Amino acid sequence: DRLSLSPKAARAALPSLAWGLYFAGDNANAVKRFDAAMKAGAADPNLSRGKGFALFRQGKYREALPLLEAAMKLEPRQLLPIVDVVPIPGTKQYWTIEYSAGTTLAWAHYRLGEHAKADELFAAAVTASPFGIDALTGRGYTRLALKDAAGAQTYFERALRISPTYPDALQGMAAAKKS
Repeated sequence: DRLSLSPKAARAALPSLAWGLYFAGDNANAVKRFDAAMKAGAADPNLSRGKGFALFRQGKYREALPLLEAAMKLEPRQLLPIVDVVPIPGTKQYWTIEYSAGTTLAWAHYRLGEHAKADELFAAAVTASPFGIDALTGRGYTRLALKDAAGAQTYFERALRISPTYPDALQGMAAAKKS
């Protein structure tokens, strides 16, 4: 905040600062930097996508929705998936996964309790990337939320064939078997 950057330097530097803060887990400051980069005139669509990801990570799902929806329309041609190490909810573990605005949008709808919409988005993500563990696991959880334990097991099994120790899929499988 104490930097005095020319507009040209700000357009060049602020996106990197924003993404660095995002990947460091400082999502509130990442949002500020994404906003500052866009205000400085940076036009990269990754900026609004990054802001959507950072809002999602803060639990601001409704605010993230329009940004993620816009970014999803640019995937995979203009915007490639992100590979990141993320915490696995309900565990003390982290896992390296590939995700996109589309799967993050689906997770946002899931967390908002909009399970049918989440299921639709995860289904599209699985179709586009049949080995996407984030989409497969998300589809498993949405099927479980929609009271389809057998369908949920199918998606958790597919995820576990890709990564047999993936904690999120293992938790989901255990929950599906209890249903």
